[in-house]
Parts: sequence; C-alpha cells; structure tokens
Amino acid sequence: PPDLSLGFLSEEPPQAFTSRILATLFQLQGCSLRLSIRFCDDSEIGEVHERFFGDPSTTDVISFPLADPSKHSFQNNSSAIPEEEIEEAQGEILVCIPFAERQAALHGNPVSDEVALYLIHGCLHILGFDDQDEEALEEMVRQENACLEKLGFSIRGR
Repeated sequence: PPDLSLGFLSEEPPQAFTSRILATLFQLQGCSLRLSIRFCDDSEIGEVHERFFGDPSTTDVISFPLADPSKHSFQNNSSAIPEEEIEEAQGEILVCIPFAERQAALHGNPVSDEVALYLIHGCLHILGFDDQDEEALEEMVRQENACLEKLGFSIRGR
C-alpha cells in the first residue's frame, strides 16, 4: 500500500531485516523454510482475516502453511512439524505494520522489535507450533523469547 511506511527500519533494507530474523530463528529451530512475507496495512490484513477466519478485525500477523493442511494448520495441536518434513515446510506470512506501530506505542517497544516478534510468531506457526492452549502458548512464547533475545530485541507488555 502507498501509505505503508517502513521507516522503523532506519538504514536497514526490509530484506536484510527479515533475513537476519529468519536466519536466527532457523538456527535455533534447526531448520529452514521457504517463505513469502508481505508487510501490509489494517485494511488488507482485515480483509484476509475475514476471508479465511471469519473475523474482519485487524490483527498482528497471519500465517498460511503451504503444505498438508491436516499437518500444518492453526487447528492442529501438534507442537512442531515432524523432523522428516521440515525441508518441505513452506508458507506465507502477512505482517500488519500499523498494528505493530500501535502496540509498540502502547507498550513502549521499538516498532522493529514488534515486527520481529510477529515474523517469529508467524514462522513458528508454519513450523507447526500452536498457541491454542496454555501449555502450547507457553512453549511458543519460550521459542519467541529465545529468538528475540539472541537478536537483541526486547518486548514489554505481552
């Protein structure tokens, strides 16, 4: 969208920012993914959220695993993709920049840290992690925090 600003990246190009985050995540998870990442606005993510999840509200990140939906979906309760399938893991991630800006302002976080969290969260979903129950959510947050810490990012107010 023409009004979408990536000024929070300062001098770092978007591809370098995402590559740095993904390389760290993949190193910690012992895997790699083939991804399509799109930064979007509230309107676009709201349309996608309604179309695929029946909820027109804006949200932070939406992930679409591009593999067998019985093994890689938001409704799946498995904690991760079986090791023999990792090389086939592919997905699409939409990250809402205005949502990240609002959350960053609310909690006193840099926008770049919020966006990094959303990218990590989306990738973990593609890898099969779930956040639908307390135990799964705790594990997902542990994985997110490990990656954020290694990158030097910090998120308050979650």
